[in-house]
Amino acid sequence: MERLKLTKLLNSDRVRGVLKEITGDINKVPRVQITYSLNNSTSQFRQLEANQQHYGQSSMQFQSNPPSYVYTKIKNDIFLYWSDDDWLADPEDVKEYLLTSLNPNFIKLNNHLSDYNHLDFIWGMNAA
Repeated sequence: MERLKLTKLLNSDRVRGVLKEITGDINKVPRVQITYSLNNSTSQFRQLEANQQHYGQSSMQFQSNPPSYVYTKIKNDIFLYWSDDDWLADPEDVKEYLLTSLNPNFIKLNNHLSDYNHLDFIWGMNAA
């Protein structure tokens, strides 16, 4: 597995603090509840046939995968910030798919940041 590159702005102390809280005793109950609910009450609807039986046949053809999102239908101003060092948004996906799929009339800012990462928006040194 490729090691994730840490950016200069990532506040590793803040990340450690957040991870400590997430794994703390007080958070074990909600995690157990979420795990239980995902594995029991809704698991029957993960199966295609059970889902179709529960919700019924729609006028659209039933499909196993969700439809692709049509980005050209976005009619709001878009201010896009992205980086080659982003852990969550692959730069090739941004360049080859997202930017070519959006309506250019609504892209008000396309800001390619150097040495920045998704987590820097929340846990970076200059995050609010």
